[in-house]
Amino acid sequence: MKLDQFFDQLAQAGLTLNQQQQAAVAQLQGPLMVIAGPGSGKTRVITARTAALLYRGVSPQQILVLTFTRAAAKEMKKRLTQLPMLSQQQVKAVNMSTFHSLCYRILWAFQGQRPAVAKEKQRRHWVKEALLRQQEEIKDDLVDEMLHQISFHKNSNQDLEQLQDLNTLTSRVWADYEKAKNKAGLLDYDDLLLATLKLLQQYPELLQSLQRRWQFIMVDEFQDTNLVQYELLKLLAAPHNHICVVGDIDQAIYAWRAADPKLLLQFPQDFPGGRRVELIQNYRSLPPIVELANRLIAHNQLRHKITVQPIRQGGTPPRLMRPSDEWAEAKAVLTMLRQWQRGNTPLNELAVLYRVNTQARPLVSLLVESGFPFKLHDKGQAGLEHWVVQECHAFLRLLNEPNHMESFLRVGRRQLGLTVETNQFMERLVQQRGLTPFAAYRHLPIRFTDLSKLQRLEQHLAKARQHPPGEALKYYLHRMGFGSYLEWYAVQRGYPADEFLNIAEELVTDLRRFTNTEAYLTHLDDMLSALQNEQQEPGVNLMTMHSAKGLEFKAVWILGVIDGLLPHSLSTSATQREEERRLFYVGCTRAKDYLYLLAPKSYRGQATIDSPFLAEAGIKQEPATRTAGGRAITAAEAMPTLSTQPPPPVGQLIRHKDLGIGTITGCTQEKARGQTFHVLTINFPARSGFKLHWELSLQMGFIQLL
Repeated sequence: MKLDQFFDQLAQAGLTLNQQQQAAVAQLQGPLMVIAGPGSGKTRVITARTAALLYRGVSPQQILVLTFTRAAAKEMKKRLTQLPMLSQQQVKAVNMSTFHSLCYRILWAFQGQRPAVAKEKQRRHWVKEALLRQQEEIKDDLVDEMLHQISFHKNSNQDLEQLQDLNTLTSRVWADYEKAKNKAGLLDYDDLLLATLKLLQQYPELLQSLQRRWQFIMVDEFQDTNLVQYELLKLLAAPHNHICVVGDIDQAIYAWRAADPKLLLQFPQDFPGGRRVELIQNYRSLPPIVELANRLIAHNQLRHKITVQPIRQGGTPPRLMRPSDEWAEAKAVLTMLRQWQRGNTPLNELAVLYRVNTQARPLVSLLVESGFPFKLHDKGQAGLEHWVVQECHAFLRLLNEPNHMESFLRVGRRQLGLTVETNQFMERLVQQRGLTPFAAYRHLPIRFTDLSKLQRLEQHLAKARQHPPGEALKYYLHRMGFGSYLEWYAVQRGYPADEFLNIAEELVTDLRRFTNTEAYLTHLDDMLSALQNEQQEPGVNLMTMHSAKGLEFKAVWILGVIDGLLPHSLSTSATQREEERRLFYVGCTRAKDYLYLLAPKSYRGQATIDSPFLAEAGIKQEPATRTAGGRAITAAEAMPTLSTQPPPPVGQLIRHKDLGIGTITGCTQEKARGQTFHVLTINFPARSGFKLHWELSLQMGFIQLL
């Protein structure tokens, strides 16, 4: 039965398909591999293919559509409900879910009860307990690493016995983790996949019943499939092998969590006799963006040799900007965001992307200061949750608030040798007798104390208080030994020696914008409050390139297009470098109309080299050049010319665009990067002691004099 009438009905419902899309929809039986380039309408194809199966009379219960997010499954269901040829009952009966949700339901049906799945907090607790037994210092990054390693091995279909002979920290922690999990009678999310795979391998009757039930299988984002998921698919698809996988190796960016893009190349061997359809027409991005992305990804070896073709016409070349450092980078982006805002572009159509979360901190800092609305998508707080940053903040808070117990305990762990036991003693003394942390330490049993260390700590704190916050933190790093500890710890964990010290040094740069520690801590509290409280109004999107996968925006800024970030310094092998190139490819292809690439001349105080990906994409390395692939502009062009208007006097009324009318109560002069600027202190009705950069705020329209 031909589908011409079906395609006509789809078109009448607003779902028009091109020739390649129709070919993918029409191939309903046997194996089918759809190579779907960015912006090529893969969701439309899966939706239409599901509708075609129903149109042909296939029972909805026999259709299984697997996605990698609940949001994707929900979106497909929504699109199906909008097709007039389908009933709501049919759409509701189609099985659309994630792999984990499917496995959860299979285990539930087989066992007769819901599988009990451990929460993240429980999993972290088990790992921390295991690390304590290994005499390891507990840090969030180490806990994250252990959880990641356990998950990676499970998703690679490796069991604990394969690692135990190696007697590594990971294998020992994993063994303790499994004991604690089994004792609690719980599974983790990776166990859902593994337990289901073992179940289907051990019970052929169950497998056969599922094979009869789901005779038509479709898989979205197949390049993100791991080995366990692939083995499940091979079992479920047999013997009919009516399986359609949709993916693109060029967008495979999750190898670090055991996704294996080579499975897309292996698919024709495991499912012979199938067909391959290529969706290469890009409906999202304008030609200059598509052409840049094509040039970039052509340098990868592991890929299907497809060339994406733009459907839209026109467009301006992507722009390369070279600000002086990461703070100039953030200011340049904020300046441009203001211009877009004045043009009445909805802010949620704009996105700033980056390789790692810590890159967002300068921009988040400026956005909070200026009251510019934004949405941070990734888990975490733009790097503020990193243990190194928290340790540095504890020291700064202890300088400003000597009675801050949590900060005293953090700093005292290394300066005084505090332990869990001493901390419990001290907390009781503080609560029961009202002692300060320093006094509580002096009242500890003699076996727990070293008063000479306490005296030395007090002397160090007194000296550090004499410096502005940036220099005070440098004192902590280089005079109190914290920097040496960070280097030692990095080497212990197998990182470059400066991996963690660089994070602290980046914070030193941030602190130099503030004249005193209290001002910075107030700003820090404002940042944390803004990050923790979901903003009601739409804002510019901030996210890693990994999180941007599957999304699209009118304009995209990519920060830190420099060697060491893109590709990342830890991605050293040829395979890892290809994944880094794919990640940059994904970032660039999120942009519909405008793409801005930023390559700061220095980062964390060190001179940078442009990412090699820029040259591969056709953007030359020389500053202020024009190429077919994009326009490079200098940092001077990127940065606004600061106002030269002298600052107003104390007592002057001023209007802030977000905070209303306030009174200037103070003004200080500061220098940074060869420029002199003024910091005003202003009392607003809802906020006293607010500080802002006079010249930049005036230039960018944040304020006006009354």
